Amino acid sequence: MCDGTTGALSCFWPDHSITIERLRMSAFTIEKGATVRDDTDGFQGMVTSRSDHLNGCNRYWVQPPVDENGKTRDGQWIDEPSLIMVKKPTTAFMNRRKKYLKNKAEMKEQDGPGGFRSSIK
Repeated sequence: MCDGTTGALSCFWPDHSITIERLRMSAFTIEKGATVRDDTDGFQGMVTSRSDHLNGCNRYWVQPPVDENGKTRDGQWIDEPSLIMVKKPTTAFMNRRKKYLKNKAEMKEQDGPGGFRSSIK
């Protein structure tokens, strides 16, 4: 029973099958920007997003390159154990990402109350 005294996880898993140790094991092993291939069906593309789930399963959004007509193809979520690293992220990609994160942090410092920027001082 979820009465607020048993902890949030036991509300969903009364048998306590999800432990704090298992939640901590969900560190990502593949960097965003890496090119990967699904071992199951050969689907290949770049990792553009990562998701960690309460059950400890890491999933990655794999975006394939555009097709021969220049059209964007649909990506898909793939479980980490099915992925094979084809190519690590390029240095240029990682540098752009670092610059983006630095700018994002600087902008956050300029935010006012509630996260809004204001020209009123």
